[in-house]
Amino acid sequence: MSKIGRGASGLFNASGAVNGALQLYSDVAPCYEQLGEAVYDLFNESESNTPISSLGSWDPNEKNGPMGLLGSSYHNGRSILYPIYFENVDTATAPAQIVRILDSLDVAVLDPASARLVAIGIADSLHSVPVDRMGNYFTELLYPFFNDLYARVNFTVDTTSGVLDCRFLSLDDTTNELITDPLGGFLPPNVTPPMGEGFIVVSVDLKDDVGSGVTVENRAAIIFDTNDPIITNTHSHITDFDRPTSVVDVLPDSSNSNTITVSWTSSDLTSGVSYHNVYYKEVGMAGWSTLAYQEPGTQTSFTGECGNQYSFFTLATD
Repeated sequence: MSKIGRGASGLFNASGAVNGALQLYSDVAPCYEQLGEAVYDLFNESESNTPISSLGSWDPNEKNGPMGLLGSSYHNGRSILYPIYFENVDTATAPAQIVRILDSLDVAVLDPASARLVAIGIADSLHSVPVDRMGNYFTELLYPFFNDLYARVNFTVDTTSGVLDCRFLSLDDTTNELITDPLGGFLPPNVTPPMGEGFIVVSVDLKDDVGSGVTVENRAAIIFDTNDPIITNTHSHITDFDRPTSVVDVLPDSSNSNTITVSWTSSDLTSGVSYHNVYYKEVGMAGWSTLAYQEPGTQTSFTGECGNQYSFFTLATD
């Protein structure tokens, strides 16, 4: 997310500078962005050293998190959404019966008491968790597209250690017990995407004393059945709660030319300024017009009409 900072105005062809400043700040409320299709790393299956084949699920995985403007690593939200994706690839030899996701939060900067499960996805089905369900969560989801199996989802939070534990268990639709068929499981090989894909989305808040410039890192471990844990990529972002500032530089009271250079000065303590929007209007007239839009530099030219007075202001975005 980007922040629009404070901007100050200047006046051209007038006696003295304009007193005061125009301030605009955009507060972006936390929201759940629509999840698009996950992009997975495809792992090539290793050749066996013997002619004996075994049955097993297999997992390419990915961990995502907040991203700033134009893909930057800076983020100004205090609530963080972490999607974690998993897939039983099409070359797997059996469905996955159990998928376990372990995520160890950095309790120095993240508040495990605020952690909650936001959404669960299996194949083309999405289950949204009620917003008032904090911490531990339990549900059973029916997926009739594959052998009428249930998937029991059990999400727990250890508020002391910061460990999040989410388990997907395959249940028999008749006995409501764990299945015993080695060829059964809630997540089949992903021969027909997205039938072998799944994800969870976890929300967690920063601690109250975390300010700007703090690096927040997080990764997860995904375990398919009895296989070794597979560690996801580490997602990293830097907190940035500082508003950028900008001010139009002092302009001459008048000019013999109808074209002048309008320059400005800007700063941002953490991420730096990304661009500026510069506006102008004729004095005494209503409404502002855009002189420069998303300008990364610090000056531009303005051409007015002789005998008129104009005022300018700028807004910086980080």
